[in-house]
Amino acid sequence: MLLISASAFAVNRMSNAARAHDQGRNERALNIINSYLEDYPRDILGLQMRDIIRQSLASLYLRRAYALISEGLPEKGAAELDRAASYHGELTGEIEREFSRLLQEYTDREAAGMVMRGLLINPRPDPSESNEVKRQIRERVLAEKGEEEIEDIETLKERVEVLREEGNWARSAELIAHFISSNPAIREEAEELEEEINMRAAEYHYEKAMEYARRGRGSRARAAVEEAKTYDERHLDRSVKLGKETALDMIVEGERVKAMEELNALALLRYEEIDPQIYINFLDKEDETDLMETAMRHYSGGQFERAAVMFEVVRNIKPQEQQARLYYHLSMARIAIRRQRLEDIRDHLVKALEISPSDEEALSIFDRLQEVMDVMGISL
Repeated sequence: MLLISASAFAVNRMSNAARAHDQGRNERALNIINSYLEDYPRDILGLQMRDIIRQSLASLYLRRAYALISEGLPEKGAAELDRAASYHGELTGEIEREFSRLLQEYTDREAAGMVMRGLLINPRPDPSESNEVKRQIRERVLAEKGEEEIEDIETLKERVEVLREEGNWARSAELIAHFISSNPAIREEAEELEEEINMRAAEYHYEKAMEYARRGRGSRARAAVEEAKTYDERHLDRSVKLGKETALDMIVEGERVKAMEELNALALLRYEEIDPQIYINFLDKEDETDLMETAMRHYSGGQFERAAVMFEVVRNIKPQEQQARLYYHLSMARIAIRRQRLEDIRDHLVKALEISPSDEEALSIFDRLQEVMDVMGISL
């Protein structure tokens, strides 16, 4: 393999691209690796890393495209296919040919569901290949920096604790990732440490984001949220959800000013679609009828994020409103489909069916995704 010599700083850019890819920040990863390859255009390891990133981006839009087609929205799906092709035409063409083949035997929605399943069962890029490329990158970074290899978990913990106290979350994650790839026999304890560090890092950056947001510094708040997302997106989800629930409690207790301040701060994060005024305006209505009608229109039009916010207002203020509770979970299930979060699909479908065991829409979603969930080891 031909590897062009590069400075430690330059090689570290390639490591940053690999880390961004690990964290799902593929647009950022692509920008970093492209910058690196402008200086070292013949670096085979860099070229391999770029192809991996491009495949990951194409796969994301392919999954979105076929999720939309499976929902009966082919025009929106076609737009996502164009985006996939812009990142990796070869992979996109391969998947489109498979879809065309399936159309000879199945309806477009059935074929799209099968393509989605295939993309989930056989992810692209191949995980073992991408892990090997990233392992080689980490080894080259260590060689350039002249750092000694960490051989035991206790030494790793000591190094990580020092970095944590310094607030150097990125380097902590880098050390743990390299240790795991180099020591597969003792990876379990290292993965527990990785999970803990990622959660702490996400919490740290979320708190920084809210500090910025409360001071009206939206761009810095959003940057901190993006950083939190790279470490532990589920912890970030929980933090945002808790913030909304706290604000709703304030509204019920009559503390509208404080609630509005908190909701405005959350809205500045732009992490979810949150319109603070929806929550406040609801209290000025005598009943939830108008809001429910608006929410149902959004739901019928496929605007599930907006619909979910409105259904959430009603279900929190009037928890006995069964239809709002049901359609909140249906909205969240459909959002999860688009985001390819199978566990979230399962959780919201279970809750929807607990509210209305014979609901046709929940059962329809279940029927279309049950096979995928079975293959992925997720059962209802």
